[in-house]
Amino acid sequence: MKLSILSLPLMTLMATVLAQNPSKCVEDCSTNAGPCDFKALDIKCMCSNTDFQAQVRDCINRDCPDQLGGAESLQHTVCG
Repeated sequence: MKLSILSLPLMTLMATVLAQNPSKCVEDCSTNAGPCDFKALDIKCMCSNTDFQAQVRDCINRDCPDQLGGAESLQHTVCG
């Protein structure tokens, strides 16, 4: 029973991230940034690791600057 109770917040968080539908560029920047694992939704790392956040922001600024606002909105939704 504990597993299902603990998995509910994670499922909700995954649904939130997927509902935001980040663009391919934002997803690529997030996937290629280290040290957090975007594909595994390592939310704790992504929300607290400033190196990861800086790498993603720099990549978006370089490759798809028009999408920075949406990516920041997604971060605020997920991380608070």
